[in-house]
Amino acid sequence: MGINQSLTARMALIGQGINGAMANPDIMNRLKDFGYTEEKMTAGKTLFDQTQVEVIAHKKEYGEQYSAYEVVEKLWEPIQNAYKQTRDLCRIGLKNKVGALHSLRATGSRSRSIAGFIKDARILYTNLMEQAEYLQTMNGFGISKEKLTTDLEAIQQLETAYQNYLKERGEAQDSTVKRDRLLDSLYDWYSDFRAVTRIALADNPQLMEGLGVVVK
Repeated sequence: MGINQSLTARMALIGQGINGAMANPDIMNRLKDFGYTEEKMTAGKTLFDQTQVEVIAHKKEYGEQYSAYEVVEKLWEPIQNAYKQTRDLCRIGLKNKVGALHSLRATGSRSRSIAGFIKDARILYTNLMEQAEYLQTMNGFGISKEKLTTDLEAIQQLETAYQNYLKERGEAQDSTVKRDRLLDSLYDWYSDFRAVTRIALADNPQLMEGLGVVVK
């Protein structure tokens, strides 16, 4: 099979070879003399079916991963903007309170990762709400307890969505490992089958072509 051949095309070719052979008594009779008994062909068919199921499952898992990340992105942008605004205002309103800025993680550069953002944002909002003095100062900059509460809820929604994305990503990765393991076994089985078929059907090119084996 060619390197650039799509997985869908490769699976179709393998299915054509196995199913075509098993459906033709003449071919099965010829293959039997080369060790490809009905039992061995059935084993190959079972491996093909298992791989096909996993190929489909793999597509589904990655679709769910992408969908989960789309939810994360949709939630992340607005709360990230709200957090940046609150953080910047804290740097103005509490500029003379270095300890306060450190406790709010409002100094230095902002975390770029989603996990880091969630951690930093939760620290800023929670500590600001718990420190009456800081909150009173920030009230003068339009930062109310109600706004902080609303933003904290949005941060929780983002964290929930992010955890779901991580779960879906892990399942997709596990599916990739399982699919690739089955594909390796199937490709190995089919490679031998195709080579033996060329020998068993050497005198009948049409039968070979019916199984998707190119005659050169």
